[in-house]
Amino acid sequence: MTSRTWLCVAAVALGHAAPSNAVGQAPPGQAPPGQIWVVTSPVTCPGVGGVLTDYERSVNAQLDAAMTRLEAQARRFQTRAALLGALRTQSPTGWLLLLFSGHGMADRGSSRVCIGDSEHRGEWLDIDRDLLPALPASLSGAVIVLDSCSSAHVDPRIAHVPTAIVSASPYQIDTGALFGATVLATLAAAHDDNCNGVFDDDDLFAGLNHRLQASLTLTSFEAWPKLRRNAPSPVPLPVRAQPSPRCAALWATANAVPEAALPRPLVVQRQAQTALAGGKLALPRLDRDFFVVADGAGASDARAARDAAVKAGLVELAGVDAAHAQALAATTSFAEIYRLDPALGWLQTWRLRDGLLIAVARLTRPECGMPSRTVASDTQLVVPGVPPRYAQADRILRDARGSPPHAKACFEPEGQCFDAPEARKRKEDCEP
Repeated sequence: MTSRTWLCVAAVALGHAAPSNAVGQAPPGQAPPGQIWVVTSPVTCPGVGGVLTDYERSVNAQLDAAMTRLEAQARRFQTRAALLGALRTQSPTGWLLLLFSGHGMADRGSSRVCIGDSEHRGEWLDIDRDLLPALPASLSGAVIVLDSCSSAHVDPRIAHVPTAIVSASPYQIDTGALFGATVLATLAAAHDDNCNGVFDDDDLFAGLNHRLQASLTLTSFEAWPKLRRNAPSPVPLPVRAQPSPRCAALWATANAVPEAALPRPLVVQRQAQTALAGGKLALPRLDRDFFVVADGAGASDARAARDAAVKAGLVELAGVDAAHAQALAATTSFAEIYRLDPALGWLQTWRLRDGLLIAVARLTRPECGMPSRTVASDTQLVVPGVPPRYAQADRILRDARGSPPHAKACFEPEGQCFDAPEARKRKEDCEP
């Protein structure tokens, strides 16, 4: 611990989505059903020192402003017993947003947060061992935001309901990073970044990173946010998403694709996604992703890429052109659509949702360029002279279906990954 005041903080859980119009945008005046619970703790626990009174006072003031803007109410908790008792006896429904703000630390491979009021000594709440098992089955899902030190040592698969965890950092974080304030600013804006018609954990994480990167506090204050999720798609928050002209245009383009031109499972789950934006509580779920072959690819190259993709479990969107595939990818939050671009003896694999280059492989080994839901991508931002901990925190959106029961979460610089089955792609087999 240095002379700085270090912050260990917060968690958020949320409610379900509101009715939608033709482009999946929630109409004015409605928010997904659910509750917002907040724990702010200006106290200390064994192992940490310094009372965060001023910081917590600032968080509470910004919380009040955010709730006023959202026309919502937050329920506050001051003790560990009160929080766990409410989860156990009151059976909250819909989507829960749970926000923790206060000291935190890692212990035995798990993150803990300090809970207590200013009148008494605080108590530790272990996220993996205490909180996640306590989330009741009455919930449709939960989003937990941990604004605290060492808050990324979590495994959401412990929860029995769809759960997403947004963590401030795997490391000690300075209060000067203003992580809690940034979370609340993003929450108040409620921008539907992924264009699925609801404001969800993915949107919160994207807006949070945009704001933190703009403030240039990451390196100096150790704010390295992570998003981890056990659900097959982003988890909604009980906040009405703000309409976006960009999303409206993308939905108009995507809706121009005839349903008959798309695989039936994709059509059905896109309908489930729209229903979620209309107030339904079931998340869309699909256990595979899709691909298109780049326009202009040679016949033999296209055949090699296509065969490898089908063998890897991807489904082709045959006959869908680049513009429509891009719009479909940008408005589908429960599955990925990739563009396979084979040329000059190489295969490039692009994720259409955000234009990220996922892999480059020789066409003699096209299987090495295939994306996987359970194996971390080989793509990593490497900055010479900067430790790996400062790599970009990427969003990994899928659960690890098919992982063995003993699989454990791992925490790589690029985000979340899971141990995969023995048949996983071996990097050494794919070296150029």
